Amino acid sequence: MQYFHITQRCILSILMIVYCFNIQANNVRILGDVRVDPRKITNPGDVATLTFTVEWDNSWRDMFNYDAVYIFLKYKLNEKGKQWHHLYVMNEGHELSSEDYTLELVNNTSSLNKNEGFYLYRKPADSPWHGTSSVQVSLKWLITSNEDESLRISDFEEGKVLLMAMGIEMVYVPRGAFRIGDTYSVNHFRNNYLAMPEKYDLIHPRSDVRTSSPVGPDYPDPLLAANRVNDLSAEKGESGFPSNAWYGDKKGSGQGYQFWAVHFDKPVCVKYLAIESVPGYVPARWEFQGRASDGTQVWESLYTGTEKDWETSLTRTYPPTRAFRIENRKNFIEYRVFIRSQEDMVNPNNPPLIKNISMTTVDLAEVIDNSVIVNAPTSSLGGQRGLAADDGDTWAGITDVNYPNGYSAFYVMKYEISQEQYVSFLNRLSRVQQQARTIGAELDKLKEGDYVFGSDRTKPSCRNGVKLLKRPADGEPLVFLASGTGTGPTLACNYLSPADMLAYADWSGLRPLTEMEYEKMCRPFYPSEAVRGEYPWNSKTYVAVENLQNPGTRSEKPLLGEENVNFGRRQTGPLRCGAFAVGAQSRQDMGASFWGAMELGGNLAEIYYNVNTEGRRYRGIANHLHGDGKLGANGATNMTEANWSNHHNAFCLKGGHWADTDPELLGISNRTRHWEVFRNMNISRRDSTVTFRLGHTARQNTFPVYLSLQNGQTTQDGPVADTVCHGDTYTIRGTLPEELKNDLYAVAWYVSENQGASWEVMEGEGDQNFTVTKLWNIHTDEDVVKEYWFRKEIYGLSGDAKSEKVVLKVLDDTTYLNTHIDTIDVYDHSRGIEVKVSEKADFHWIFKGKDQAISHIVREGKNEVGAPYYQSLNSGNTYYILKSVFRNHCVTVDTIRTYVKPQPAARLSQDVKCGDWMIDVRDQRRYRTVAIQVGEMTQCWMADNLNYFVPDSRCYEDEEENCDVYGRLYNWNQAVGEWTNGTAQGICPEGWHIPNSAEWIVLQNATGAALRSQLNLWKFRDRVSLATNASRFSALPSGGYFFSYSTQYGSNLLGVRNGYYDLTTKGWWWSSSYTVDTYTTAAAKSNPMAAIRIPAYATVDYANNKTIGTSAGSSLFYGRNEYLGNRASVDAYSKYYSQTAVENNFYFSVRCGKNESNNK
Repeated sequence: MQYFHITQRCILSILMIVYCFNIQANNVRILGDVRVDPRKITNPGDVATLTFTVEWDNSWRDMFNYDAVYIFLKYKLNEKGKQWHHLYVMNEGHELSSEDYTLELVNNTSSLNKNEGFYLYRKPADSPWHGTSSVQVSLKWLITSNEDESLRISDFEEGKVLLMAMGIEMVYVPRGAFRIGDTYSVNHFRNNYLAMPEKYDLIHPRSDVRTSSPVGPDYPDPLLAANRVNDLSAEKGESGFPSNAWYGDKKGSGQGYQFWAVHFDKPVCVKYLAIESVPGYVPARWEFQGRASDGTQVWESLYTGTEKDWETSLTRTYPPTRAFRIENRKNFIEYRVFIRSQEDMVNPNNPPLIKNISMTTVDLAEVIDNSVIVNAPTSSLGGQRGLAADDGDTWAGITDVNYPNGYSAFYVMKYEISQEQYVSFLNRLSRVQQQARTIGAELDKLKEGDYVFGSDRTKPSCRNGVKLLKRPADGEPLVFLASGTGTGPTLACNYLSPADMLAYADWSGLRPLTEMEYEKMCRPFYPSEAVRGEYPWNSKTYVAVENLQNPGTRSEKPLLGEENVNFGRRQTGPLRCGAFAVGAQSRQDMGASFWGAMELGGNLAEIYYNVNTEGRRYRGIANHLHGDGKLGANGATNMTEANWSNHHNAFCLKGGHWADTDPELLGISNRTRHWEVFRNMNISRRDSTVTFRLGHTARQNTFPVYLSLQNGQTTQDGPVADTVCHGDTYTIRGTLPEELKNDLYAVAWYVSENQGASWEVMEGEGDQNFTVTKLWNIHTDEDVVKEYWFRKEIYGLSGDAKSEKVVLKVLDDTTYLNTHIDTIDVYDHSRGIEVKVSEKADFHWIFKGKDQAISHIVREGKNEVGAPYYQSLNSGNTYYILKSVFRNHCVTVDTIRTYVKPQPAARLSQDVKCGDWMIDVRDQRRYRTVAIQVGEMTQCWMADNLNYFVPDSRCYEDEEENCDVYGRLYNWNQAVGEWTNGTAQGICPEGWHIPNSAEWIVLQNATGAALRSQLNLWKFRDRVSLATNASRFSALPSGGYFFSYSTQYGSNLLGVRNGYYDLTTKGWWWSSSYTVDTYTTAAAKSNPMAAIRIPAYATVDYANNKTIGTSAGSSLFYGRNEYLGNRASVDAYSKYYSQTAVENNFYFSVRCGKNESNNK
């Protein structure tokens, strides 16, 4: 790629004339005098114009990044005792000679017309560009803007103003996610816990699991701990415990051991274990045990743990986030988590609970990339998925939003600071400041020509050629030069300290960088992997330089041209900045990072703020946290300790250096020198292997990216949502902003399963569209809609793009059936299919393609019991379907395989055998018959209510279809018609009769609660089990028609009733028996006017309550005289009215019994 064409020369020179100093850093050249024409200073206004040309070689801009030059200026009055000051350029009025370039101002103080400097870089083009950049710059300067030395026009007219412009080559590193840590290097960054990927997990929903918990409805299936569901709920559900979990003895008896075990087909060696649980349900002491074979009951303890081993943060329960190593590694056929006693629980009142348990035979430390994905401006430390390192520090909390964690865009110096850059800095300081930035009071002892750094003043130490050029006799600042045998001004500058770095950053308007930014500038965007032990040029190989061509000159380079690092004590100090780029054909050949920064490995160790306890106090993201161009009088930064910490343990060294011999020190993620490298901030403790490079937070454009859901909604107007079903596959489509279409870019998709509390990057998903394949919601509590939140980010050169979230609401559309196999006979008797769901549903029972209402509704939309109609199915092996519809969206289909018993024979009423269909010759209607065994005697009954039409008989609510279902309702005269306590045929067909009360009592006693039909004609008032109908009597809740002369007074038993009552809740049948008793509470039956014939009847209600109504105390026909007597007094009229009402105005069902003479 073009952006890896790095500089081939490091050029720096000092040009001193009366009015200007042009400083050329590396290969940046400031061409022409930097001067101000006094005649062009506005008056009034005091605005001066500065014009000069900036030129640099090997510049580039391609689809992914670019290089830039940072320019800042200084000025001073050419008078004794005057100091150099920062030149602040104005906000507006600047011009460039070419439209191909951009001038980007740097304003660190947010003050008007006080910009510390500016960046120059090439604008985007249709195709990549590289070559020499050259552009003339015309700047506007308010000469009174620096209150430390406010200038007048006369100062320029008198030629007293000295000017200096300095350029530093920079590389742009865009904002975006990246990996930090390599799972290998010393003290490398890592996720606080080692996760266990699903692909390595031995435990699955079909595992052979065992448990100490009792079996029964009060205890969950132990496979719930193996179902791989990411259920984050800690709330107690219907079971009294969090959902999707195995739990032990929930009674908390404190007696006996508890365990969860898994048995394998053959012995395996478990190397890592992970357990996800819920706070309050973890053991204080527990063991991981193994059993060698099925032939032994000896369990060997492999690991003894505490509550800290069971992860309870509930940010993710699957795949598990915290795997721990099992050191005792052997092959076992069965493993178990074992708690010896309830007293070993943290809370003895709670059982052990496991949301998910995972085991693996894989050595995770060897195969897992445990690098950390930095994908937000702040980084969590410690905890479940936070950044951590095994470096002796404490990792907890979160980095500050102004701590540069590498996510934000930034500029970084292309090279380490050169000796001439540092000399230029020294030459702009006061004498006191110079001492602070070199060797302190020892500086006063140096003679002209002495070398500043190192122990030998007569020659360069470790190739550092900074020397004292001139010591003015009048106490003015010293003059330094970078020159010496075997050295040169373009060599990287060693012997520097953290205090030097902070001072130079403040003086130049830049800021220090962090070790997290170091790893960012070495590696590509996510999703690129962090290779174990890789070097900054993203390779695990290196070629150290042995010999040099033209050593110490501006053309210094490796002799062979294939070397890419200064390492291994083969040289005696640093090389020229960019020396490896000359003639190199690849990024690896030149030792350049992915973004084009040079010498990040070897040469000199570089100072960065670490992310340890002291280093993370650093604040540097916001503009005001950059240098303002000024230093304190003592030569130190004037940034506060609260923002730029100067604690010695805030700093680390990265990249290795020329004197190192261990190649691992070159590694990007190696943190051997993460702290304690500077025992204090004493400037006299300087090191020949140490330098720094600086950076600056970059502006970043953020563009919108829109997501589209399958329901047609898009995020153009904000967050959107769709409802999906458990197990669905769903595609979210995303756009690419126009502004990024000419860029190389990286795409990252993020998911949150805890409503945005935390987001995880979806590994391996880098397309514009994203297909989700595991949307699960199963075994959760009632009405729990699992929400999956998704968002998309794109990282590119021109900016980044971030979408609004989309929400997929996953319904738990799982149906739980008590059985999928059934048998049904002619009496509509079956096992009964009970369906339960967590999410409310509409149930459709489908027979022969037709939807039929055959279910008892136990809980509306949650629980139904289906009892199918015999007539709806064909005889033999067949099936019917239960279709469950959730929110008019999700549909599940369950097939119930059913054996339908053959149809019995059909015979005429007088010839029928019990169990056959009985044909009523009067109208050819057919009725089922059933034999009721009563001891050694058998009763034969109709298993349907009679539906023979006679004039004035009734259908419930006068609806004919009710007669088809429940039979007809008859008054006593129609049904019985004669007063006898013997046998009365009544309305029954030939060979059959109206049963008397004795027969009803025998029936009820013989069958108990087994009279009611299973059909959904019975409506339950409370949740009760499906009727058994074991007797096959098939009683139906046909209700009845009731009567009262009074609208105020009714029967003592039921109150006032006029009309139809009790359909679906109670059955009423006539008996042929009667008694003479009183109908009124006003007189005893001894009163001849109060005594009437009261017919008997039988009832069964929804709760299996059975009655035989006979005498006044138990009969419906008993109450105040106004009820049936139609008068206030008892007399002949009231007797007549009451008898008439009893015989003609009450309508009940009829069940016929077969006559004994033909009861076969």
